[in-house]
Amino acid sequence: GSGLINRVSSVTLAEIAAGQKSGGVLSEIPLEALLERLGKVEGTGTLHLVLGGPTARISLDSGVVVAAEFEGRREQEAFLFLAGKKEGYWLFQPGELPPARRMLMPVSAVLEEMKRARPGSSAVFPSQ
Repeated sequence: GSGLINRVSSVTLAEIAAGQKSGGVLSEIPLEALLERLGKVEGTGTLHLVLGGPTARISLDSGVVVAAEFEGRREQEAFLFLAGKKEGYWLFQPGELPPARRMLMPVSAVLEEMKRARPGSSAVFPSQ
């Protein structure tokens, strides 16, 4: 298992693995850990994030990210702004897919981009 994931969240992650609708708080399971899990179980559906006002959607098809949206930003740009976010709630809706696949990006590649974008890394990060 990953060090990111504590015992509190193991039930929720089991729900994700079983393809059930599930939800929780980002302070318990970081977004990166959620995505990693969805990639591992080849999840299909949309992850909805409510970040104290702004909402984001990340859609996966068999564990591959096919669309992402956050405050009008899409795909890779959305992930740069989502990197390192720890406040908010998430809901995974299995089977829910966007009308169009706008990207095909393995979760591992998305996590790499988010790691580079995290505040404190060397990447150029727009101040929020």
